[in-house]
Amino acid sequence: MKISLFSKSVPIGNFSSSTHIAANSALDDLLDDLESVAIVSNDIAPFQSGRVYFQASWWTAVCPQNVQISVGKTVRVIGRRNITLLVEPILNQQRQ
Repeated sequence: MKISLFSKSVPIGNFSSSTHIAANSALDDLLDDLESVAIVSNDIAPFQSGRVYFQASWWTAVCPQNVQISVGKTVRVIGRRNITLLVEPILNQQRQ
């Protein structure tokens, strides 16, 4: 059996070669929760990057939809591309 870490395989015992354990980062574990929300700290323009505050850190974020998301709005984290979070707006937010 091997664990794949950063595209490098490391043997961890005498197991069937068809059995693999995928190593997940702590962020991937957090993203398993579909209700993960972040707060926009720099505007996110359509198909452009902005910034969000998520799990006690600031992240670059992109929305794959043709929408403008303003500072202070909450967004749902739907994925990750390298070190950029993929987010979508949470509908029915009241205007501030």
